Amino acid sequence: MNKYCPSCKKILDIDLFYSSPTRSDGHRAYCKECSKKKNKETLDKYLTEHPEKYRMYAQTRIDKLKQQGRYKEFLRMNNSRCKLFYYVNKGIIIKPTHCSICGKESDRIEGHHFNYDKFTDVVWLCSSCHKKVHSDVYFGNRLKRIKAI
Repeated sequence: MNKYCPSCKKILDIDLFYSSPTRSDGHRAYCKECSKKKNKETLDKYLTEHPEKYRMYAQTRIDKLKQQGRYKEFLRMNNSRCKLFYYVNKGIIIKPTHCSICGKESDRIEGHHFNYDKFTDVVWLCSSCHKKVHSDVYFGNRLKRIKAI
């Protein structure tokens, strides 16, 4: 099934549009690429017009983490994520296309760290399995087997 994107003025496959339950056809009006461009332009415009609000938000977040005693943990986690992202982009680590738990193929596979000190030691999960792992809903036996991989 195809759909017309009014931004790029192309007829594209329906899979190239984000889903939207409020629209009659179940998909947003603009394709994913045009949506990303529009969101980036909006964010860039907002940040140039209101840089003090972004700085204030960032500082408030850092202050809150420091108050909770979680700032060093946040830095360690963020450092690990950044290193993994760098290694994947350089091709040193190959990101799979299938989830390690359910086996579902997806272009949005996420890396889950069991130990942030070992940033290359990740399990690749689809977003729904990753949410289940973080919410502790997922049953433990299968997770232990995945952890061993």
